[in-house]
Amino acid sequence: MWNVVRRGINFTLIILLVQLGDFTARGNAGYEDPFFKGTTEAQLVNGGYKGVVIAINPQVPEDSGLLSRIRTVWGEFSTYLHRVTRERVFLSEVRILIPSTWQDNPDYISAVSERFEESDVRIDFPPTESATSNPNRPYTNKPTFCGSQGLFIHLTPDFLRQDRTADIYGGYNKALAHEWAHYRWGVFDESPMRGEQHFYASSSEQIEAVRCSSAIQGSLRTIDSEVCDTLPDGFPEESCRFFDQRDSSTGTASLMYKQFLDYVTEFCDDADGTDERVKHNAEAPNTQNRQCASRSVWEVMRSHSDFSGSSQRVQLRPTEFVNVRQRPSRYVLVIDNSASMNLRILILRQACYIFINEVLLDDEELGIIQFNSNATIRAPLTRVGGNREDLIRALPSEIAGATSIGGGVSLGLEVLNVTGSLGDLGGRMIVLTDGEENTEPRIPQIINMTDSVLIHTIAIGRKVDSNLESLANRTGGRQFLHEDSSTALFDIFSQFGVDSRGSDSEELVSEYFPHFSKLAEPTEIPFVRDDTLRGRITIYVGVVNQLGLPLAGGGTPAAVKSQFDVHLVSPDGAQLDSMYDSSVSIFVISTESQQNGTWTLRIQNNAQLDVNVSVLVLARTETPTFNIPSVFPITASGLWATPSLQSRQVQTAYVTLTRGYNPVVGPEVNATVETPSGTTKIRLFDDGVGEDITEGDGVYSGFFPALNGAGRYSAQFSIRGDSRIVIGARVGTGAAVDPVLGQPEWDLEYQQGGDVQRTITGGSFRCQGPDCDPANHQGGNIYGPYRVSNLRIRNVENGTMDLVFSAPGADLMSGTASSYEMRWSTDFSQFRKVFTSGKPLGTVRNEKLPFIVIGNPSSPQVARSEEVFTVRLPTNEQTITYFFAVTASDGMYTSPPSNTASVMAVGSLIPPMPPIDPPGDDGTPRPPIDPPGDNDAAVDVEDDDDDNLIPIVGAAIFLLLLLLLILLLLLLLVRVRRKEKKADTIGRGIIDEEDVFATATTSGGMVLRNGNGHVAGYEEDEMRGNGVVSGSERYDAEHQGSGDRNVDPYRNANTAGMGGRHMNDLSDAIVAAQHRRGLDQSRDAERFEFANGGHDNPAFSNIHSRPQHDSVRGADKMYNFLPSNSHALREQTREAELRYGGGDYSFLPANQRQAEQLRHAAFVQNPDDYQFLPANAQPYGTLRMANIEYA
Repeated sequence: MWNVVRRGINFTLIILLVQLGDFTARGNAGYEDPFFKGTTEAQLVNGGYKGVVIAINPQVPEDSGLLSRIRTVWGEFSTYLHRVTRERVFLSEVRILIPSTWQDNPDYISAVSERFEESDVRIDFPPTESATSNPNRPYTNKPTFCGSQGLFIHLTPDFLRQDRTADIYGGYNKALAHEWAHYRWGVFDESPMRGEQHFYASSSEQIEAVRCSSAIQGSLRTIDSEVCDTLPDGFPEESCRFFDQRDSSTGTASLMYKQFLDYVTEFCDDADGTDERVKHNAEAPNTQNRQCASRSVWEVMRSHSDFSGSSQRVQLRPTEFVNVRQRPSRYVLVIDNSASMNLRILILRQACYIFINEVLLDDEELGIIQFNSNATIRAPLTRVGGNREDLIRALPSEIAGATSIGGGVSLGLEVLNVTGSLGDLGGRMIVLTDGEENTEPRIPQIINMTDSVLIHTIAIGRKVDSNLESLANRTGGRQFLHEDSSTALFDIFSQFGVDSRGSDSEELVSEYFPHFSKLAEPTEIPFVRDDTLRGRITIYVGVVNQLGLPLAGGGTPAAVKSQFDVHLVSPDGAQLDSMYDSSVSIFVISTESQQNGTWTLRIQNNAQLDVNVSVLVLARTETPTFNIPSVFPITASGLWATPSLQSRQVQTAYVTLTRGYNPVVGPEVNATVETPSGTTKIRLFDDGVGEDITEGDGVYSGFFPALNGAGRYSAQFSIRGDSRIVIGARVGTGAAVDPVLGQPEWDLEYQQGGDVQRTITGGSFRCQGPDCDPANHQGGNIYGPYRVSNLRIRNVENGTMDLVFSAPGADLMSGTASSYEMRWSTDFSQFRKVFTSGKPLGTVRNEKLPFIVIGNPSSPQVARSEEVFTVRLPTNEQTITYFFAVTASDGMYTSPPSNTASVMAVGSLIPPMPPIDPPGDDGTPRPPIDPPGDNDAAVDVEDDDDDNLIPIVGAAIFLLLLLLLILLLLLLLVRVRRKEKKADTIGRGIIDEEDVFATATTSGGMVLRNGNGHVAGYEEDEMRGNGVVSGSERYDAEHQGSGDRNVDPYRNANTAGMGGRHMNDLSDAIVAAQHRRGLDQSRDAERFEFANGGHDNPAFSNIHSRPQHDSVRGADKMYNFLPSNSHALREQTREAELRYGGGDYSFLPANQRQAEQLRHAAFVQNPDDYQFLPANAQPYGTLRMANIEYA
């Protein structure tokens, strides 16, 4: 049984990484937590969920047994849900949406607002392109924030039909409880997801498996059931996994961890007095802790509206199941033809023309109402077939009078013959208006009559009644906005069928050309047809002159072409002409060609007058068939998170791009947003940063911070670029898989999808209140920086590490923040609760506290850039875990604290810090470390490009000559000092056998001995004779002679850069004993550094445990240097210098050595202390550098 692993290694620093949870503190952020309203109609009434919709895909074959299984499984789940929520909620009413492809039944009632695309639970096939195991895995599409509802739960027919399939996930009750918590209450998984770590270092300074609760016990083995090896850093090997104890355990939570475990029966909680068996593990680096500020599942649930209103238990009642069937849709258009619609009526007719010809199917029904001061029926509810032209002629064409929206809606309800009862046939109403009500009946007077109808609203222009959207909000419809300078009406009407039967066409192009004038050459509009589109392409080009009128001159082809020309060019160059319908002034081109590639639409105005042109390109898709998965098209859908913004709330746009249920990644996704003060654009991302919860799930997310006033906002989303289809993934997160019965991990593969182009409408939302205007906010930022949620640690080595995160912006994830505040603590519990309880992470050198070596917290990068701060850890005798977190500020607002990241240092030997450079000429201290900048970044010279070889070689030759000159001067000084009977000051260095200096040792790294041969201590100056030890700890050479010689405790040399590099940087420079050495204060010999110790953090070569370049370390012969003095300390004297001498290393016997003859052998205090042995006498044949060992 394995619960904890811990391993210590003598004289070695072990750094253990852990990405922990988040703070509960919010700081003084300028925004409310982002929220997604959701599209479900389910409501909680007296503890029972009413109106839960379980929808069956039309492609699922008719099966009455499947209906029976749905009732059985979900009825039993209601009882289980009541128990695991502590008797707080259950399922009161469930509506099963039966597709129109199944036979009708008198017991079925007509679906009204129920629709597959916006159901709570989808019963659908898995994509068969995926060869992955566990194809029936239940999952939830949840791209939304903590506490916000997801998009839908996905179940397969086989999951519901076969008990053994559900057993892979712990049975129906546990699997559905896991998914319902994702979907309804917005919580996340507590087990490791793909790409996340399986183990972490806890605050108890032990390695733990990621789990909740931590009371769960288990054992370690690899995914191949082998024994796990423990790596030098103490962690299990990469393929190692934690296998939970199966028969019994002290833990009973959490259902968001591995719900298949028999003893897991509850959600984790962290309330006071919670039993340890269900105690939340706030430290585990899982998605729940990262996204929900380390709050437990129950804490998130208690803050949800389902639980926050009352803590009372409710009585469980049986679930009522209602079968509703999709029947041919019944539509009523309710169109404003008041006087203010003068310039808009023709483009409205064009949009309705597209709706009637492109969207409505045979046997569906349509009625048309016009309203101004009074409402009039233009066409009663009519079954659609060969009468489409008659319906087009019935569209309003004249304008007059005032506005009574309520009157039009009331008459539309009469046409649909609805009474508000459950047995109504129901219907869909589309209400369009450009004005405010000024005639009764008004909307508030009739809104309570709309229970059996779904109402979509379209506001045309900005001066529209504020009550219009209440019709959509009450009935579950969508709200839209059309600006006069857009193609929004074309987009809206082309996509209305999606809400009832799914998408059967994809919009490729939607463009508007205002004031389109006469040109010598046609305007070209290219678009791409990809391989997943297998149906007809239809192009609509609406033309309206500046007076809102159609083209003049009649409808003959010659007369029309003399004014305006539209044609299409296929990828192979063939030209297709257009057809013109004079009744609505629209050009139409339709082709069944299956050519993939770039098509080109050409439009040309041949008349003298300017016109406004609206262009829409639609590609019909084949109906997906489960047995022929290759016909699934790449489809796109988009929406706003909430239809109405209140004070301080954040709006988020979502676009889902999939093929079937497989994510599609790669294309660029943008939103063009019509605002009260103009048009702006935002980019949406699928990168797992900021507002995007999961990278690569096919859901692209984008904050919209660019509010510029109260009013309506609408968006058009555009998708374009090379695509990849992710096989083996789903647009959501699934239930944990029992490794005994299924495969616990899925393999991903990426299939090329080609160049993809899509355009969709995202609907509209309203912003209300003074907070909608940036002028009311100091600095113009409404929200301030968004919270960092991906703080992590990389490159831990030699006492340094990199803190890495994605930069937030000045306004959520846009722009550039003004500064960061970074803090650290050794008390996770307190630090989690109060960010300011941690100590600031400064930039000033401090040998007892962590500090920033590289990076400037006062200079953030633009949003979404990767920020890297190199931090130096202090030397400690005991094991200490450090926790780090960061906030961002725009000068006005400060973001909530980030998730925490930590390192645990085990062992006492963190390498000593590098020396501080001597003061400058003006006496001011030099910085402790001068990090590389953009132009002088530390690099490994062996990795330089060939183009840099010549200057490097030249620099190396120059430095070699300079070094020889310095050596001659040193030898001369040695002879003078000997005559004065003073102690020798000896330096060490290395010249590699490469063309350039790659590495060298630091003389301060050796332990210098006093006259009695005892160790005086590393990294300290030593004073010999009658003197005292200076103890400056500046990597100085020893001080010799009589008296106190600590005149210049720094003794550092000038830093000479290599290859033109800046002075005082850390890039492979020689710190030479010159410039400021001065006579008696010149105690340092050559010190040769390399910038990063062969790794990613600055360090001196002599404190690294292995050489930087194995090829530059020795010649054919290896020597050991054996000190005759038995007190030499082997562990602290790492390397001796070698000098390349024409193919070999040659050393003079000790009794013949003269200072003048020793070119670059190790200088020692007493020439008789060392002897040189040949290579065959050395005990370690694989060592690249000679080791100093005991004699």
